[in-house]
Amino acid sequence: MGKRSIYKRLLILSNVAGIRYMLSMLIIFALFTVIPAVSYSSERWAARYHGPENGQDEASAIAVDADGNVYVTGNSYGTYETKLDYATIKYDASGNQQWEARYNGPGNKEDVATAIAVDASGNVYVTGYSDGTGGYTYDYATIMYDANGNQQWVARYNGPGNDWEQAIAIAVDASGNVYVTGSSYGGSDTGVDYATIMYDADGNQQWIARYNGPLGNGGDYAAAIYVDTDGNVYVTGSSYGGSGTKYDYATIMYDVNGNQQWVARYNGSINRDDYAAAINVDTAGNVYVTGPSYKTWRNRSSDYATIKYDASGNQQWEARYNGPGQDFDVAVAVAVDASGNVYVTGNSKGAGTGSDLATIKYDANGNQQWVARYNGPANRRDEAHALFVDALGNVYVTGNTKVALFISDYLTIKYRTNGIRQWVARYNGPVNGDDRAYALALDESGNVYVTGHSDGFNNTWDYVTIKYSEDIHGCIDLDCSPLINKKVILKQNDEANRAKMTDNGGCYGFFDAVSGDAFTVRINGPVLTSPVPEINGCADFQGSPMADCQVILMQTDETDKGMKTDTDGCYNFTTAVPDKSFRVLIKGPVVP
Repeated sequence: MGKRSIYKRLLILSNVAGIRYMLSMLIIFALFTVIPAVSYSSERWAARYHGPENGQDEASAIAVDADGNVYVTGNSYGTYETKLDYATIKYDASGNQQWEARYNGPGNKEDVATAIAVDASGNVYVTGYSDGTGGYTYDYATIMYDANGNQQWVARYNGPGNDWEQAIAIAVDASGNVYVTGSSYGGSDTGVDYATIMYDADGNQQWIARYNGPLGNGGDYAAAIYVDTDGNVYVTGSSYGGSGTKYDYATIMYDVNGNQQWVARYNGSINRDDYAAAINVDTAGNVYVTGPSYKTWRNRSSDYATIKYDASGNQQWEARYNGPGQDFDVAVAVAVDASGNVYVTGNSKGAGTGSDLATIKYDANGNQQWVARYNGPANRRDEAHALFVDALGNVYVTGNTKVALFISDYLTIKYRTNGIRQWVARYNGPVNGDDRAYALALDESGNVYVTGHSDGFNNTWDYVTIKYSEDIHGCIDLDCSPLINKKVILKQNDEANRAKMTDNGGCYGFFDAVSGDAFTVRINGPVLTSPVPEINGCADFQGSPMADCQVILMQTDETDKGMKTDTDGCYNFTTAVPDKSFRVLIKGPVVP
């Protein structure tokens, strides 16, 4: 098999490569009465991007900054003269396009962006591969844009084999240093190697580290990168070990100067192909790698294979997952939370269900805690491409679900920390064509962003980027107490009534309480004082048992944060923080 065809296969397996950051969230719940309300996602906006020549436009990566601005990159057909170009777009928090930056390499042929990162100042970094000569020989091409989309520098890398280089992942540290990895042809003596590069904030190359596996001239294909807070660099991918082991996982740690500290190789039990697709690192320096590992010679079926290494590269445990279909199980992404729990997602053959999304949680010792499988309503192929775990342990997965032959929809799922599915969001484009999400990001308010490609009106793909927030529909049942002059009202911080109040037989209904907006819960009545920065009030339930009608303020980790009961049977609310995202969960009969 030629180096290009092997790389193409590995590229498909490693779509989600790149650094992921844990984002902190503070989302507070107010809970009322007894019956759970309905929680689901709401599409806040969907932004389509159609390139200049009605050609194919395919987004591959997404990032979001602290202000909720969204950045997307991928490849877009420019003109007949330029062919595919990088196309990088910034949207504001409302989905309005702020700028577009296109890059056409010197070869005027294929320029394909694969990864994106954004720093704290809003500078944007993109990498991928770009034709350098017009002869389909690719170089790494890494670009920095300022917050207004102005190109600051371009750094190109052409390896010693002067043939092709394909960057696949990027990371940026707090000092603005940029790290990229991918695969580079080193010549006939080494074949294809990992090539990892550090640039300073001005785009000057600081070091390059190449990895040539044990076969010497075999194929070594990097898939993912992670940079820790000390500047250590971790890379994983697949490396040909020879006829005895075929492709193996090969995970490498470099120090801040690019010196190799250790290499950890993983060969599955049957000495067949093992393709690492994703990497993550916890705060103690433990390294987690996942991907597909073949388990049979006969039909080349595979398992998820997830490995934990300690900070010195010693394997701590291996966890394999063989789905109910006993066939292809392909892991594509891995995440780790602050407690050392590990989350993996990918595609898994079901028993009579085709390929399903299969998401797994392991504890810090590699013991499986739960498996959440998703089979779409059409009972066809469902594919995961990206994974995110928030600070509360909620799990988000995006990909696509097939609805008919050659037709899929975006698919995004949220699971609670116990693996229970909380909501599913699907996106079907305007022509009922093929829509596939490839990348996922969250902001600090818990809004979810996905991007990919969607069939448009000209029989070509467009970028489509979507923002989801959560809605809670329910009501407060006032039968247990009249609450005269003490209504519970939800207001946005700009004082606009965003939650519609309806009286439905003694029931005040809250609608469209969206987590992406900053809300304040107020108890209106004689005891109400300043609602910002604290709510000091109470709901008086005299004449009714408190157990039957409660107003409780809780944070999403489900521990009481601001609930105090005084001797008069009043619940006092405190610690309502301004300018944070609040979500109101109402327990009571659901109002249509």
